[in-house]
Order: sequence, then structure tokens, then C-alpha cells
Amino acid sequence: MVLLTLLPPAEADLLDAKLWYEKADPALSDDFKHRVAGALSKITDNPLAFPLITDRLRRALIGRFPYHILYFLESNHVYVIGVLNQRRNPTHWQSRTH
Repeated sequence: MVLLTLLPPAEADLLDAKLWYEKADPALSDDFKHRVAGALSKITDNPLAFPLITDRLRRALIGRFPYHILYFLESNHVYVIGVLNQRRNPTHWQSRTH
């Protein structure tokens, strides 16, 4: 079984996105939460299924929304470093990998 931990920056990203969608449309916010939960479930089911974007960092897309989940795997533990808008400057998440 694979454990999953959302690191504090990823938790903050997720909260920001949920609040933004909640203001835009509560139904959209619910769909976003559902799709994030589904993507996280797929990651824990098969963490190696998603493409590497660096030597150890992987990216899972969140369907319908312009967001992706960035994570790395150590042993049987997934660490999520970000839940980010794909249009955001990559240097924002790259600083989290050090």
C-alpha cells in the first residue's frame, strides 16, 4: 500500500484553488474537489503510471481543469509538492524541489 502526504505548499495550493472555484461557481468547486480526489486515488493506486518531468518528479493532470499534481515517490510513500495551475510560471514549483 502506498501512503500519500500533501506537503504544506500543496495543501495551500489546493485551498487557494478550491476557494477560487467556490467564488466562481460552487458546483464547479465540487467538481474540482471530486476530480482532485480521483487523481490522488489514481496516484496512490499506481504512482509510476504518470510521466516524469524531472529525474524524480512526476505530474498527474486533473481532468477538465487546468491544474496538475506534482509529486515524488520515496519507497512506498508519495509526497505531493504542488497542486498548480498549468499556466503558472514553472519557477514557482521548481523552487519546491530543493
